[in-house]
Amino acid sequence: MKAFLVAIAAVIAFGGEALALSLSYDATVDLSKAKINNGRDPIIFSFTGINAPFVAGISSPTISLTFSQGSTGFTDRLSLLYEDTFLKNITASDTSYTFSGAMLAKLNADILNDHAASFKLSYGSGGASTVGSARLSGTVAPEPVSMALVGAGLVGLPFARRLRRSFKQAV
Repeated sequence: MKAFLVAIAAVIAFGGEALALSLSYDATVDLSKAKINNGRDPIIFSFTGINAPFVAGISSPTISLTFSQGSTGFTDRLSLLYEDTFLKNITASDTSYTFSGAMLAKLNADILNDHAASFKLSYGSGGASTVGSARLSGTVAPEPVSMALVGAGLVGLPFARRLRRSFKQAV
């Protein structure tokens, strides 16, 4: 019983989230100092340090990219691009984008290669907009090796107890 409690304490202390089937990713990039400048200079921004691909499905939340309006808000239409692929127009009434299956597959491929995702906001039409921040959120899969190690450790606990008893009887 003591060994079991020690193992549970170790799992909690050194990676309790490894037992979870999925983890959330939620990162915000400050864009308040970036200016779109009426179509001449797009805003390019990246989310880095993403160590696992996003998961999409019925039971998991959507993967979305949301923009907050800056000090003057959105007075025009901004074009959101991933690499050179147009995703959608961002306006004052519609400030978020939810990834489709095909775009999520492309995003996950880049995350597995670079552990990052880069986007671009460019001028569409209208006046001068300011963007406060961009937020990428969704559910990511935990690292498979961690899950395997935790599972192997939990499966091995009864065998470790038997081994300990046999050593005590031998002494």
